[in-house]
Amino acid sequence: MLVYIVIKTKVLILKLHGCKNMKLEYKIMFIDDKMSRMRSIKTSIAECNKEVGINTNFNESIEYKPGARENLDEYKEKVLSKLSEDKINDLDMILVDLNLHENVDGTEVLKQIRVENKIYVPLVFYSDGTWREDGNSDLKNEIYKKIKQNGLQGDGVFIREKNELNSFVVKFLKRKHSEEHKVNRARGLLMDRTSEFDAIVINILKTKKWVSKIGTSSGSKRHIRSEFKRLFQDYIEYKEEHNIENIHKQFLGKKPLGSWSNRCKFLHAILTKTQIPNTKKVLFKKVYDIQKPNRSYKDIRNDYAHKTEVDLTKLYHNNGTTLPYKNIRKITYEQMNNINNIYDYIMS
Repeated sequence: MLVYIVIKTKVLILKLHGCKNMKLEYKIMFIDDKMSRMRSIKTSIAECNKEVGINTNFNESIEYKPGARENLDEYKEKVLSKLSEDKINDLDMILVDLNLHENVDGTEVLKQIRVENKIYVPLVFYSDGTWREDGNSDLKNEIYKKIKQNGLQGDGVFIREKNELNSFVVKFLKRKHSEEHKVNRARGLLMDRTSEFDAIVINILKTKKWVSKIGTSSGSKRHIRSEFKRLFQDYIEYKEEHNIENIHKQFLGKKPLGSWSNRCKFLHAILTKTQIPNTKKVLFKKVYDIQKPNRSYKDIRNDYAHKTEVDLTKLYHNNGTTLPYKNIRKITYEQMNNINNIYDYIMS
């Protein structure tokens, strides 16, 4: 099996840097007529990413076997109908069988993705053959010819045989990882995700739906009113008429009420009076309250917001730290999943 990655120089730099933030997930697409044969490389990719706390999503992969009489244009139309510009631009890599069918050339399919639609994603083509072992230079030349004919050539063109595939792709991914592990990538991730987290918390507090989740117990209602007064009396003039039925209105203003931490604490107070599983309550509390030497999610976020790059490198990005960057990814992923689950519960 021959494998070659085609990436123009500027595109390679762009994709190795990825977005401005450290990523929680890589989305990788396979296009093949028999996906089962790619099981090993999928496992290698997933394990490589997992080592640094990155989830791997293969859900956009396309398995489609052309019909015996299906020509290239018919096949291209069917494959490309499953793709969209937004979907492709969200991917981190596309792996495509060069010979999808005797009448279907993988480079032709990718030509429309890369050249005609101006979409640039790292491409991995694979095909049966061992030109190094049998000295078949004609096969190698044919591959380059197809690349050039379809406008897919670039300065970064690599050819590897099947037994080199896993190590080569893993090496490529590790180069991606090394760029994402920089301090400012982690800073971007935390600023972005904690802002989204806070927005979800505010949306929950704005709605009256949480009132029905705490039941009719007078003790529960008294606890919620007491916590509201304790956490927000420095921001508004507390009034007795701030009963359960209208507390949510205090969060409807253009400026969010209170601090990020206080909003989380108030939501946790609400959750303690609901039937949501305790594991979700405990995980949510770790956003703002966790015993040292560990740090709460809020503490980590504040460190990246207010400390210098030098200080953050010492605190989080050295091998000897107690909270390496891969755990920052893990904590962020867990907390975002948890708050989305809480949101779904409250809104149901």
